[in-house]
Amino acid sequence: MATQRTNATQIGYVKAEKSNFNDPHGGAGRQVQFAAVNAAKNDSRTLVAAVSGKKIRILGGKLHGTAADGTVTFVEDAAGTPAALSGVIPLFIAVTGGLAKEAGVLDLDGCPYGCMETATAGVDFGVTLSANLDLDGYLVYCYVD
Repeated sequence: MATQRTNATQIGYVKAEKSNFNDPHGGAGRQVQFAAVNAAKNDSRTLVAAVSGKKIRILGGKLHGTAADGTVTFVEDAAGTPAALSGVIPLFIAVTGGLAKEAGVLDLDGCPYGCMETATAGVDFGVTLSANLDLDGYLVYCYVD
């Protein structure tokens, strides 16, 4: 008889284990976590809450822009004074182009070291959107020292 896994999480079509992993930067046993993304137009929104003394490393995710063409900037301290962690990323809804693999989609994957990380410990990770773009999706992340 097969053993049923009790710690699996279903997110869309991605099934991921909520378990410890060995970080390529040498930190063994970090807990992988997931965050739903639902941010509105002209918004600076916290996507991952801060933990005192810890940085936030984004390991992957998929974000989908809705409504109209617009831009996304990833920031730290979204709830306070946002500081950019990325450049301004265009998302084109009507046509395929920009950095997205498909219209309006931003894939954050393919890097074993993570996609980005807050520069400062103890601040949140978030996003700032242009006036005409809604953003939905998910992020996979962990907290690091």
